[in-house]
Amino acid sequence: MHKEFVWSPDILTMGVHFNHHLGDFSEDDMTSGVWRPKGFGKDFYNHDAEKRMIYIAPGGHHTDWSESGDFPFASVADYVEVLVDYIDRGKIPAGQLYTATLAVPQSVIFDQSKHEKLADQFKQLAALVGQRRVVYAHFQEIADIWQETYDGDPTMLSFDAINEQDYTRVDPDTKQK
Repeated sequence: MHKEFVWSPDILTMGVHFNHHLGDFSEDDMTSGVWRPKGFGKDFYNHDAEKRMIYIAPGGHHTDWSESGDFPFASVADYVEVLVDYIDRGKIPAGQLYTATLAVPQSVIFDQSKHEKLADQFKQLAALVGQRRVVYAHFQEIADIWQETYDGDPTMLSFDAINEQDYTRVDPDTKQK
């Protein structure tokens, strides 16, 4: 319709598998960090400083707003707390930009009964935010911080780098941590 307009995105995020839209989130990207993907497939996790697009990884953001219990973390806040703990214990390098996305689907926005669960995550992280150990930012701010503060140096923390015993899973039967 508008052939005179060309959209050239600069930032990618929330890499999901096709099955995500079918309710299967098991193959979605859960990496934390920021880099410029060299390409697709096996090249996606290779940084290429010459590429234009920046990828802001969602981290282990996968929380199940429907509470099916199929997710590794009960909340994004739980994932963030593990990242901070890993930095404190030297399990991952300090001084890098780690990312986690608090994705809020429309089903949560328009369901008042789920608002408390969202608010609880902000409350859980309040102390870390107050200490500036955790910073809330939108994607463009993250891209700017990455370039200005971290000189565009890539950070890629694979979800596999997190030991399952370092966090509490949601029990699929009781829906409790």
